[in-house]
Amino acid sequence: MAPSRPGTNTLLSALPANEHRRISTGCERVALVRDAILSEPKAPVHHVYFPTNGFILLIAGAAPTEAIGVGLIGSKSVLGASIALGPRRSTLQTQVLGAGEAMRMSADDFQSALLCCPILRSSIQRHLDLQLTELARHAACAVYHVLERRLAYWLILLQDQAPGAPIHLTHDRLARVLGVLRSGLSTAAGVLQRRGIIHYSRGQIIILNRRELRSAACHCGGVER
Repeated sequence: MAPSRPGTNTLLSALPANEHRRISTGCERVALVRDAILSEPKAPVHHVYFPTNGFILLIAGAAPTEAIGVGLIGSKSVLGASIALGPRRSTLQTQVLGAGEAMRMSADDFQSALLCCPILRSSIQRHLDLQLTELARHAACAVYHVLERRLAYWLILLQDQAPGAPIHLTHDRLARVLGVLRSGLSTAAGVLQRRGIIHYSRGQIIILNRRELRSAACHCGGVER
């Protein structure tokens, strides 16, 4: 998708003033460059990212041909929160899917902040609980739901990252996100387009009827909320 306008990170902005200052002084603003890999499985985690716009894809899979998207990290979330549990190694590959910006904090500073910022610590705990639930739902979704419903679900998730903006993703890229062949993705997208729910042209997807898209989608994770 195209870069979104400057914004804030909801998780950070909800903190009390003293904790917000503590975190902000330990962060630097960095660009989220499209396609950039931010972490690899089993690699050390050096930074935590609080996106202010743009978004990051969580990818599971032992090899590129087996990779599948299992979640998105956007301006309401944080990447790297799992180090609050102790381990300092990534379990997933993460890649920037929508260019933007983030507040970046070193892993050491983040772990120190958790000790003195109780509201942040509580927010991170809730975030991790929700993320684990969503990862499980994405796994079940990939097995049990037909591609058309999975595609509709992911289009809702992607639109939520930049409301009102077209989704700029090719069929090839969307197919990789869903872990399917391009031909299957094109067929599913064609069904939604013929129903007047989306319009797709040259790597740009416009949601024409969000209500119908929600009806077409499986009710996994964020769609239900």
